[in-house]
Amino acid sequence: MNRFFQKEVLLIFLVIAIGGVFRFYKLDWGQGLFTHPDEYHIVTSVNQLSFPTQMHPHFFSYGTVTIYLIYFTQEFFNFLSAIHNSQFIIPNTFIIGRFYSALFSTLTVFIIYQISRLFMNKDLSYTAAFLVALTPGLIQQAHFATPESIQTFFLFLSLFFMIKFIKRDLILNLAVSSI
Repeated sequence: MNRFFQKEVLLIFLVIAIGGVFRFYKLDWGQGLFTHPDEYHIVTSVNQLSFPTQMHPHFFSYGTVTIYLIYFTQEFFNFLSAIHNSQFIIPNTFIIGRFYSALFSTLTVFIIYQISRLFMNKDLSYTAAFLVALTPGLIQQAHFATPESIQTFFLFLSLFFMIKFIKRDLILNLAVSSI
């Protein structure tokens, strides 16, 4: 691994880490109060699910991927707790949803870097990723258990593969973009 490549990886890692710090910092803010109305509805929908008897979330404003992702993560933590005789701390639905928002928002910084690399030089790509890492609206949305951050990630991921298809005409990129 040459020195230039190491510097490049270190720099993008630093930009992503900066974005991650801003997104993951204080996910439990608000003292458990629902300051975003959709966050309340999503957490309520997750809490009413019970596999396999009651899997109808009764909330379809944004689709159900986020609701089921949070629910099955919570079930996974319940499973771990049962295996370890309740010595495993189970995060609440609220925190799990906010974690996923922060995670996908942080991953969006990297996707923006990758998209900009297809059009610009490395310096401008770092700048684009850095600006996304510091964008207040994206940081704010990453602190809510809502699907906006997850949808933004998948939108840009799809765009990335679509651009790669247009540039290289590889049908696999089109298939991944479509999925």
